[in-house]
Amino acid sequence: MLKNRVRLFLFSFLLILACKKENDRPQWKIQVVTPLMHATLGVNNFIADSLTVTDSSNAIHLVYEDSLYSKLFDLDSLFRIPDTILPTVLTYPFTSLVLAANTQFYSSNQNATLSISGAELREVIIKSGFLRIETRNHLQTRVHYIYTIPGATRNGNAFQFSTTMSAAPPGSVSTFTGLYDMSGYKIDLTGPAGNAVNTISYNVAARTDTGVASINVFLGDTMVNLEAGLVDMVPYYAKGYLGQKEISEDSSSSRFQFFNIIHSGHIRLEEVTLQMTIENFIGVDAQAFITRLQSINSPLNSYVNINSPSILNHAININRATESGNPLYPVIPSVTVVQFNNSNSNMRSLIENLPDQLNYGLRINVNPLGNISGSTDFIYSDYLVNARLKIDVPLSFAADHLELADTSAFIIGNKEDFDPLGLGTFTLIADNGFPFEAALQLILLDEHNLFLDSIPVPSLIAAANTDANFKVIEPKRTKIPIYVDEARKQRILKGNKISIHASFSTPLYPQYYRIYAGYKLDLKLVADVAYLIH
Repeated sequence: MLKNRVRLFLFSFLLILACKKENDRPQWKIQVVTPLMHATLGVNNFIADSLTVTDSSNAIHLVYEDSLYSKLFDLDSLFRIPDTILPTVLTYPFTSLVLAANTQFYSSNQNATLSISGAELREVIIKSGFLRIETRNHLQTRVHYIYTIPGATRNGNAFQFSTTMSAAPPGSVSTFTGLYDMSGYKIDLTGPAGNAVNTISYNVAARTDTGVASINVFLGDTMVNLEAGLVDMVPYYAKGYLGQKEISEDSSSSRFQFFNIIHSGHIRLEEVTLQMTIENFIGVDAQAFITRLQSINSPLNSYVNINSPSILNHAININRATESGNPLYPVIPSVTVVQFNNSNSNMRSLIENLPDQLNYGLRINVNPLGNISGSTDFIYSDYLVNARLKIDVPLSFAADHLELADTSAFIIGNKEDFDPLGLGTFTLIADNGFPFEAALQLILLDEHNLFLDSIPVPSLIAAANTDANFKVIEPKRTKIPIYVDEARKQRILKGNKISIHASFSTPLYPQYYRIYAGYKLDLKLVADVAYLIH
């Protein structure tokens, strides 16, 4: 009995020793499957939302719009009102004169033709600019000046300037200078009889002031010396005949942000339409000529020129705009649309070049038939000519190793527990909702987007299942194991982002596949690795 008790004690003591801690922190190594990356790549991951439109069938179109010129030309390209000096000088032509107080000794209506090149204007409304008036009094008595432009009105009132000049000191002159804002003035440029153009009429009157003593004026004495100057006059509105002009721009270019996510490969597009819209807000007839349209793929140094014999360098007639009578929207523009498509041009080749830049040339002839409007042309400075470009590409294509790229966050939870010495296997789980297979390359980046490692993906991702019309009926799941050694696992611990490069090839190339809203490629990267739990 005692012997049995001794055996039981020894067994219990050994059991307690066997359970004693080796240290204060026990460790267990376990195999855990943990997600590292989850990314869902749809069309909008590769192409900006602003470039995609969904039609009634839920098919996606790429639509690119750009302004060829925000304003094809400004007023200066048609005409400008130059700075102009309008002098008025009177020298007494007789022997002598006794000039009493309050005596008008000068009044003259005068006309001046403005040197407006290329246009014959009948009326302008000034947007900005000044009238500078400088007077010099040579008489030794006070003189009152009145300067009037009857045809320049604002709020129903004609422009008028008046001042009383101090008497000239002996042997000298008294002076006055004034600068007057002319913005908002409507100026009649038809002259006193209403049949002239570019002509401004004005009146200068001078008289001695009241209560002054009489003075003597002799032959050669300067009685009137007034100078008016038009300075920096910019019209808001002009009417008349705007002349014949040729305005061209042959070196303009537009940064083309359409296929900037495509890094390489070949694409065949089913359909491409390029529409050029010219809005004419000017009251003139015109003809436009598209002289050049070129797509440029800068990385490949590849150029494709438009080939459209029925449009290129052919006159496109542009009708004149009309005035609405509504001050809020004073102009009703004429709209001219020119369309390049598969049937009248090589537009597909132009866009299949995957351009990052479009070059174009456009020439406009203003009033090609002359003054057929009877001098009723008009122009508003804020309403000129706009030319817009719109490219519509239904996302229906055939692709051969077309490479796209996107970047996703790369997250490992509890990095401090991750065993850097253990081996592991990553599994890429791909649910592909696109009707074509894909080859992936995963590039690991640090927090500064610098390269850390390339994670090999040894197999292709299978294409989704499609119906007889090549439309996806359900996604296809592919699981791809990726072996990770110890050195790569160390680099993975430093990763913050992962760059996903997908190379697509459509089946049965060059069969076209249309892309619909909702198509996506869902990627999960999970790790079956050793964790060390302390």
